[in-house]
Amino acid sequence: MKIPNSKFPARLASQREAGRQIPNCRAGQSLIEILIALAIGAILIGAAALGIAFMLRATSTNQNLQSASGLIRETIEKLRAWSSADWQNVYGLTKGTSTKYFLSASGTVFQVIQGEEGVVENEVRTNLVGRWGLDESTGTIAYDMSGNGVNGTLGGTWTRATGTICAVGGCLVLNGASTNIALGTSTGLNITGNLSIVAWVKTTSTAAQGLVGKGPPSGSSGYLSYIWSSGVADFYSSGGGGHVQSVRTVNDGSWHLIAIVLSGTNLSFYVDGAFDVTRTSAAPLSTTNTGVIGRESDSSGSYFNGLLDDVRVYNRALSAAEIQRLYQSRKFTRYFSIENTCRSATASSTIDTSPCDSGFFEDPSTQKVTAAVNWVTTQTIAELKLTEFLTRWKNEVFRQADWSGGAGQEGPISEPNNRFASSTGVDISSSGLIKIQGL
Repeated sequence: MKIPNSKFPARLASQREAGRQIPNCRAGQSLIEILIALAIGAILIGAAALGIAFMLRATSTNQNLQSASGLIRETIEKLRAWSSADWQNVYGLTKGTSTKYFLSASGTVFQVIQGEEGVVENEVRTNLVGRWGLDESTGTIAYDMSGNGVNGTLGGTWTRATGTICAVGGCLVLNGASTNIALGTSTGLNITGNLSIVAWVKTTSTAAQGLVGKGPPSGSSGYLSYIWSSGVADFYSSGGGGHVQSVRTVNDGSWHLIAIVLSGTNLSFYVDGAFDVTRTSAAPLSTTNTGVIGRESDSSGSYFNGLLDDVRVYNRALSAAEIQRLYQSRKFTRYFSIENTCRSATASSTIDTSPCDSGFFEDPSTQKVTAAVNWVTTQTIAELKLTEFLTRWKNEVFRQADWSGGAGQEGPISEPNNRFASSTGVDISSSGLIKIQGL
């Protein structure tokens, strides 16, 4: 009997043509190939992820450097303008790299403040009527950085903090018993409609603590913000509505950005840039009472106990996006220092820093400025510095018209006169020109 084996090859061929693989001796090799392909794919994916991580890290670093560079250039340009207005503005400052300053504009006038300024990269300045950065390192004045001149006066007992301890630049540590910042009766804080109060706070207290306000918490006019005894944010308006409070607590010992926004009769609370709750409250009434930070404004009570930083008041309702921007923006610290400079007695262009070495003398018309910006990274505090020299080029020191006064003056002069040093050998009998080498 003949077996029709001729059909088997045809059947096998049709299966291969249909794409169904018949197990054979090559099955093991295909599995290895698949495993190798998967391994190579994993390596490529890992390399790509690592490349993206480095790219993101590099981009973040570059952004910080670009922002820091812009802040440094802004500081230098402000100093140039300030020194051009009056050279003594710069020359009269205490010299040395250990004495740090920053500039604040109040109206059209610069104020120089000893300390390190905290800077929010994406600022919100529209309708900002008061901003107290609490970055000062000396004195009892809490300067208003909004430019409106609502400076506060520190009272009681407090300490200052800097660096990573604070939220934005420097900050103030209040003792919960006596410390407050009196803001006076500035009309800029007499807000009768929409307003926003924003502040960085860090506390563990379970007592009622006044934040910022103007007018009494009970009476005919005013408004005041608190951290209440339960740890929630609180707002009181004498226009009606009494105490209105948030849901989320903030007295856990961590830094929190609190924003209280009144828009019409809607009072909204935000914590760390996120919306918390909206309540109903009436607008505050006009007030001529004293503004205050760190306690109730009508009595010596409800003192703030903890760290306070970057307190702000706006006479409008901030949007949710603006509040989130204030919270998420990169924070920088900037300052500058001033040093005297020395020039060569041979009238060369060589310049050095005071105290002057032999062969150099102090140049009262040139000052060395070092501007610096710091920011926090994941590992440490990064710093960018720039050194430049400011020269009293625009202010004419003197114009010599008469050299007949004779000998008697060596080195730089403090005021114009007609004397000269005998060692210069000035010939007063012949006409001629005097040229300063290098200029």
